[in-house]
Amino acid sequence: MNAYASYLVRSVKANWLAVWVCLGLNAAGCLLSQTLMARGMQELNPIWQVAPVWLKLGVSALFVPFLAS
Repeated sequence: MNAYASYLVRSVKANWLAVWVCLGLNAAGCLLSQTLMARGMQELNPIWQVAPVWLKLGVSALFVPFLAS
C-alpha cells in the first residue's frame, strides 16, 4: 500500500507540474503572438503563426513519458 500511495503522490505532482508548464507556455505563446502581430512579422513569415502551437506541443510531449510512468 505504501508503494501505491507514493505512486499516487508522484503522479499527482507530475500532473500538476505539467498543467503549470502548459499554462506558462500558453501565456508565453500568447505574448509571442501579440508581439509578432504588433510588429507585422506574421505577414512576412507564415511559420510565426503556428510557432507558439508547435512550442507548446513539443514541450508537452516531453511530459508524456513522465506522466505515463
